[in-house]
Amino acid sequence: EAIKLDVIKVKRVKLANYTQAKNSLAKAPTRQKDAKKVYDGLRAMGYAKTHPAVELSLTEYKNAKADASYYKKYRDAYAEKIKWDKRAKEYPAATQIWKYLKNLGYSDAVCAGIMGNLMAEVGGQTLNIRYTLYSSDGQYYGMCQWSKRYFGKIHGAGLTAQCNFLKDTIKYEINTYGYKYASGMNYANFLKLNSPSKAALCFAKAYERCGSGSYSVRQSNAEKAYKYFTS
Repeated sequence: EAIKLDVIKVKRVKLANYTQAKNSLAKAPTRQKDAKKVYDGLRAMGYAKTHPAVELSLTEYKNAKADASYYKKYRDAYAEKIKWDKRAKEYPAATQIWKYLKNLGYSDAVCAGIMGNLMAEVGGQTLNIRYTLYSSDGQYYGMCQWSKRYFGKIHGAGLTAQCNFLKDTIKYEINTYGYKYASGMNYANFLKLNSPSKAALCFAKAYERCGSGSYSVRQSNAEKAYKYFTS
């Protein structure tokens, strides 16, 4: 009696959304289980590994396993996109800044340390970064509240320009004033700091050079930012 196994062939196209990817991934274990059951049954009946039906069952098992990896990639990618879409809607400026810093190669801890300071400067201790904010006397502006006296050219600039300005000034500022945080601290060592709290304190002392009374709240902000953008 001939034994026939219908192998499911999936055309691998980019899945349209999270639900589709999730559902396709959920079916993969059943496919693997069924294929293994057929394989084990055929082998128990004495069919050789080279028998077409046995080979088909093994092929289906491998296909299902490979498809599971493929579907997982899209499920995880869509899940991540959903997270970032939500963040961008809730805190658009903070999300743009975070992504900008990450694109510079900064670690999550360093990004959070910087963000914790911005939250103190213009966020009211939240991630609602009001990057066009002026101080009451008009002498300080932007997400870092840059002084008009020293950084007047950035006053009135938009968010992208401010991010670029931060990138262009951070190395010099931390190399110059890093000692205020710790002896020998420089930009390279700043990027190696492995906790949001440490990065926040270093940025506060070496870049913002703010009053010591706000250090603890900036560190607390950094921990909140880290949790928000990495969980």
